[in-house]
Amino acid sequence: MAVNVKTFVIDASAVLSFLLSEETPNIDQRFNEFLNSEIQLVSSALLPYEVLNSLKMSVIRKRISSPQALELAETFLDYHILTKQVNYKDCLKLALSENLTFYDASYLRVSKDLHHPLITLDPHLQKYA
Repeated sequence: MAVNVKTFVIDASAVLSFLLSEETPNIDQRFNEFLNSEIQLVSSALLPYEVLNSLKMSVIRKRISSPQALELAETFLDYHILTKQVNYKDCLKLALSENLTFYDASYLRVSKDLHHPLITLDPHLQKYA
């Protein structure tokens, strides 16, 4: 990570909002800053699984087509968002203590471990952002 570049932890809800053009100005601004190398984004190693599964579910729900899902997946993977492994046991403890899903706890754990703010649209996580 570059020196003097602010770093944020991002979750799947924020990534999907940008990918699916859901017009969320704060998320759009952060992604544009990321794409212009003004900020760094980091996430849980679970991010690709959650994003790609959500794209698949968007096809099933007929929100997007299969070709669109594949194109969005390629776009997402081209972002090369840095991911961090988490201690699964610590994540489970956090999930239990804060009543979060394990996935959400993994993003929060990365945020806490790295001392970087969390970018999320998830109402369960916004109180930590």
